[in-house]
Amino acid sequence: MPPQRRQTPRAPRVPNVIEQLLRDPTDHGYRHEAERRARTGEQESAGQRAAMGVLAVAVAALMGWTGVTGYLAQQAEASSPDSARARLARELHVRQQVLDDEAALLAKEQDALSSRARRALEAGGGDGLADRLEANLAAAAGSPLEGDGVRITLDDPTDPETPQERVTSGDLQQVTNRLWRSGAEGIAVNGIRLSPTASIRYAGEALVVDFRALRPPYVVEAVGPDDLHQRFEETGGGEHLEELTRQYRVRTSASGASDLVLPADTTLTVHHARPVDLENS
Repeated sequence: MPPQRRQTPRAPRVPNVIEQLLRDPTDHGYRHEAERRARTGEQESAGQRAAMGVLAVAVAALMGWTGVTGYLAQQAEASSPDSARARLARELHVRQQVLDDEAALLAKEQDALSSRARRALEAGGGDGLADRLEANLAAAAGSPLEGDGVRITLDDPTDPETPQERVTSGDLQQVTNRLWRSGAEGIAVNGIRLSPTASIRYAGEALVVDFRALRPPYVVEAVGPDDLHQRFEETGGGEHLEELTRQYRVRTSASGASDLVLPADTTLTVHHARPVDLENS
């Protein structure tokens, strides 16, 4: 079953009172009274005229206040949560380029540091320790991963008719979870490596992977055994993609891929460390 999507309800539009006043500025009660006096020949007293003047001013003030409140209500609608989410999405996309540049710089620094660390371990007689460190980095997505695997693409419809017709975080979670179950050794989404602590979620109207906003199409690349694509199909991955296309018109494709290069996760940090006895390592 595809993930359930919810449509955000919109506030009803407030009637434009100002337009109504421009079409018919005359108070109906005052007009009917004037017509009655014209038919009967009754004259207004000075007090009545003064009272009617005060009433007219009060009605005008009330109408003006109603128009202002209607305008403010429309402005409130314009600043609804939907608009706030759209602004947040734009801000995230603007910042994305800066984050990508910083991530590329960190990746270069991490590669250089890893090379220095391995040379230092080998010089100190810790060949086995260097191999263990490299294996642990690979398991934690801390080093690049190369090999053959699968490439899966999900994209929004070109002309969505409803808010549900789009790729959701749940769609990507379904795909990546099935790839892990199929034996994938590493996965990246739009070039962002998934580590054990990475997350796929929504922030406003942006789909965020490991706290970085992405734009469609969403390209999922996974490195694993030679039959990774077949295993993905056996887990129901192909049927899930077909269901997304049938129910929500999401455009999908899945195929085997060779010579994939998955970058390291540059956001990893060391939480615990202890000295290692090289003689007994």
